Amino acid sequence: MTINIVTEIQRAQLLPRVHNRIMRQLNRENMERHVANRLPKHFKMIAYSEYGARRRSAKWEKTKARLYRTKNLPNVASGKMKESIRTKITATPDGARLQIRAALGSKLPAEEWAAMSPQQKARWTRQNTRRMASWQKREIAVMSKAEIAEERKRLAIDYRIAALNPANSRKRKRRTK
Repeated sequence: MTINIVTEIQRAQLLPRVHNRIMRQLNRENMERHVANRLPKHFKMIAYSEYGARRRSAKWEKTKARLYRTKNLPNVASGKMKESIRTKITATPDGARLQIRAALGSKLPAEEWAAMSPQQKARWTRQNTRRMASWQKREIAVMSKAEIAEERKRLAIDYRIAALNPANSRKRKRRTK
């Protein structure tokens, strides 16, 4: 997920490494905001309208209500995925990447695991380890167009503030011939 910004800052004001440091910091903060404020919305009813979460079949919704006693919330069956989501943010001057992972399988107590034979461990691992499907990751990580526009404005303002901060300005004048 990359957000691009277009602002007009004279290059003479900032050294390239200072510009890159500011952009990395702003992109990281942007993704941290996304994880804190927007990811939880993907597990609420608003996700259908705002993020275009796909509706599951009526048959599955009925089964889900019977098995897990949950409302027809998007991306929620037992609630395990919502609680086990782990994120990793990688920020560069060009943008930020959000990696989403979730442990969907169950864990065994250490003493039970130690008592199992290698064949039993392999069989248990095959049966109980599951990854998030790529469509699930895309559905959870998506941002609405309004949110993207809001973030672009916010990044432009934050960039201008950081660029004009005296701590980031050149310490000496450029030589001119």
